[in-house]
Amino acid sequence: MAALAEQEAQLISERTRAALAARKARGLTLGRPENLTPEARALGPQVQREAARVATQQAAAFAAVLRERGDTLQAIATRLNHTGFRTRHGSLWSPTQVKRILDRIR
Repeated sequence: MAALAEQEAQLISERTRAALAARKARGLTLGRPENLTPEARALGPQVQREAARVATQQAAAFAAVLRERGDTLQAIATRLNHTGFRTRHGSLWSPTQVKRILDRIR
């Protein structure tokens, strides 16, 4: 099964490269040149941080209330998971992630 999956990954890679080469041969641009300017590259990390802050804003507020109440990081992570909160990428919360969002809002 692993060999078959590896072969399929190789075929997908080859098809992707061929499609990109064909697009380039037709004179079309690849990527977004406006994202390659020095200003856009410097702004990228700020945009990512802001998106993370917005995505976790409600979970962070809930976690802060629980922490003020004296709950441990593990207890907060468990409560967030049981309440239906998910991380920005849709994963379950861990104590480390809870600590990071609490540190971020301080």
